[in-house]
Amino acid sequence: MKILSGLWEIISPNRARTSVWIAFAGLLVAVLLADAHPWMDGGVAETFAVTFDDIVEYFIFAIAFFIVFWVALDKVFQHRKLSRHRWPKREQVISEAIFSMATQFIFLAVAMWMMVVLFPEQARANRYEDVSEYGWAYYALTLFIVFFLHDTAFYWFHRMMHWPPLYRWIHKTHHESRDPTPFTTFHFHPIESILEAVGGKIALLTVMLTMPWHPSIGPIWMMGMIIFNSIGHLGYEIYPSWWHKVPLLSNKTTAMHHYMHHQRVRGNYALYFRFWDLVCKTEFKDYEARYDAMFEREREAKRKRKEEREAAKGSAPQPVEPEPTSVPLAE
Repeated sequence: MKILSGLWEIISPNRARTSVWIAFAGLLVAVLLADAHPWMDGGVAETFAVTFDDIVEYFIFAIAFFIVFWVALDKVFQHRKLSRHRWPKREQVISEAIFSMATQFIFLAVAMWMMVVLFPEQARANRYEDVSEYGWAYYALTLFIVFFLHDTAFYWFHRMMHWPPLYRWIHKTHHESRDPTPFTTFHFHPIESILEAVGGKIALLTVMLTMPWHPSIGPIWMMGMIIFNSIGHLGYEIYPSWWHKVPLLSNKTTAMHHYMHHQRVRGNYALYFRFWDLVCKTEFKDYEARYDAMFEREREAKRKRKEEREAAKGSAPQPVEPEPTSVPLAE
């Protein structure tokens, strides 16, 4: 019973979460570094450098998004603000930042095991270096396939995480943030972080095993995942009002799309594309209506400000011209 109690202590999101995250992530990274694969030229040093670079990359985007939208452009985007609060609580931001940092360690640990230690020989054989060998159209196609496969894995995994037992003990950690910020992006329970990382790397390996691939595909996909995920948790809508009315663009999720998921929980499960939500009818039916209503409020606010300026200008006292005075002619 003591062993089961100890395991429960680890997987429960309500007990010493921060310590569990850092310890769990540190353990995975330590095991990896202790058994660096021999074909890596840099060994431990290279593994540490890659891990550190990815952590820095995520926090650069998270901090930049937060400063630009929550601080610098808050008044400019005030009618596109999705969050109900002027500022997030300091405790929330600190907790999310620590959890997100731990997630990056877990992501990198899983990535190094799957992409280095267990990397299939066939995938290595499919690698090519010169983009011109297959052309830019093929390059774009492989990148799209990676994003679509990852979105597919994410959608079904995400729905599974909303099964009540899993939601209660694992995924609820992420949903503690009903008003997300860029630091909410990777605020995961450690078990969910591992599963998320494995799902993403399976999507990438599927492409590497079945078709020629360029080595820049992986880093670009990782950067795209960080950017799109951060936008989804930004707390502001940055896409234009006509976005969902253009057939091709409308398939891309917006900040509003994922914000509604955090507010209502059961629906809008997709990450990059609306495809699976539409096919499986899990998209909230009023998503587009709420999106339009937000921009209508923005337009109404602009009209009101314009009318107030014109009214103020019209009621301003007009300058009185002095009456001409007669000057006696000099004799």
